[in-house]
Amino acid sequence: MSKVNYASKRVLIVDELGEHLYFVKRAMESIGFKDIDLTRTSNAAIRQCKKFKYDIILCDYNMGDGKNGQQILEELKFYQYINHSCVFIMITAETSSKIVLGAIEQAPDGYIIKPFNELVLRKKIETLLAQEAILSKINKALDDKKYPEAIKQCNEVIEKNPRFQSFCLQTIADVHFKMGDYDAAIKLYQSVMEGRPPVWARLGMGKTLYAMNKFDKAIKELELLLNSNKYCVQAYDLLGQCYKHIGNTQEAQSILEAGVKLSPFSINRQRMLGDISVANKDFDTATTAYRCTTRIGQHSVFDSSKNYISLARSITDGMAGNSSREDSRKVVEVIRIFKKLSEKFGDEIEVEIQKEIVHTRLLVKQQKSSAATQHIEHVEQVIEEAQLPMDLNVKVDLARTYMALGDEAKFEKCIMELEKETEVDVDIQLLVRSIVADSLIEDRTRKVNNLNDEGATFYENNEIEKAIERFLDAVKLTPKSLAVNLNLIQAILKALENGEKQEEYTVICRESFSNIDEMTEETRNYARYTSLRKRFDIIENKIKK
Repeated sequence: MSKVNYASKRVLIVDELGEHLYFVKRAMESIGFKDIDLTRTSNAAIRQCKKFKYDIILCDYNMGDGKNGQQILEELKFYQYINHSCVFIMITAETSSKIVLGAIEQAPDGYIIKPFNELVLRKKIETLLAQEAILSKINKALDDKKYPEAIKQCNEVIEKNPRFQSFCLQTIADVHFKMGDYDAAIKLYQSVMEGRPPVWARLGMGKTLYAMNKFDKAIKELELLLNSNKYCVQAYDLLGQCYKHIGNTQEAQSILEAGVKLSPFSINRQRMLGDISVANKDFDTATTAYRCTTRIGQHSVFDSSKNYISLARSITDGMAGNSSREDSRKVVEVIRIFKKLSEKFGDEIEVEIQKEIVHTRLLVKQQKSSAATQHIEHVEQVIEEAQLPMDLNVKVDLARTYMALGDEAKFEKCIMELEKETEVDVDIQLLVRSIVADSLIEDRTRKVNNLNDEGATFYENNEIEKAIERFLDAVKLTPKSLAVNLNLIQAILKALENGEKQEEYTVICRESFSNIDEMTEETRNYARYTSLRKRFDIIENKIKK
């Protein structure tokens, strides 16, 4: 440990509180560090790391209104502003399991809980730098993406320092995975998993099997892992994805909900939950998840227009489509999201197109069909003028919008185009299947409504037989519909009272009553049901006599 030259190391200390900032600085100076930079804001920390390469970063988790320590580390890794040899230590007073698990997901090299003294800091620094000295050649090879060299250095460290064997084996397996040598990674995991397998090995096995599209085997490994360690939050993400790929979207949602409950501060996890919930038409859960992505994303490198579009879309598609107070509240929220989108991403034409497509559906939900038609025509013009290759998600949204507008020709054209392009994108496949299923339901509903309306018109015109034919066709499409069955029964009773087809109509009438026999006094139209039932009983008794 004494061989480490502290004076040669460059240090960055990040803390919004000046008092603690200078306490850590004095402690580091007493250890022997001289080249120390200080910053009190998250953005300044990012700028410093972009400008300089640091050997050690000590970062407080709580940074006021800006990025927190987890988001700082997340961004530094995303832009590769820090290399593998940089020692990143998270400092926090937070002990909440949700915050701790979220921070650990970003894999800082060390974690120090406040309050702490100089001795605790010294011990942590000495341990981590001594470790870095041993692993420096491995980290250098990883930084240079010289993966065979990294494997060679790992094997040398295992031979000289067996206590780092677990780290080195994990690194070798990760390198095999990055190189696409999945068989080598599997072989290594299997050798490590003999006896009591470490968490990283079982997680890596699940990840590799997933990458190989061996979803059933991946599910088995990941479920075994979670049975022994329910706090491995990355396993929930992988397991949810596996279930999604085999078509079990309900189980996928359940798994991701459990992961979000444990560690809710991951934008990607919340986004995955939102997407799978939309596929399941659980718009309440989707909206909650997407709200989290926009809230967390304000200071995250993963903030994007997609988070806001997804939120506006799920709120809109979850509306009842009436003039209720709840729908009015949702309209206000969606308009607010549109405004935010324009403020943050207004110069991006793709964002504007997606926003206006969702806005069209919002108008449909508000029962403003004429305005919605004009709106989508404007969107089509913008798309044509932009001459941009259309994103698959935009095509999905267009299909959903044409379905809402009842434009069958354009809807079918969109679906046909999507079906040609969705061979590899499972998320788009799920959405297309969901939309097609919805379109079939809407088509059936439209036919039922038309038949019911025609039947009612014939009934009013005293064309009872034609009315019965229409109501019968409607009942075949929706056997449990209360309104249609009651209309059919009413028309049949009138025919029976006129002495028409008594045997045939009596059988049909009994079947219709059987279709809706679960009615209770609380059910809407119960009074009408009981009235028609009494009339039928009287008529049936007369026929029997």
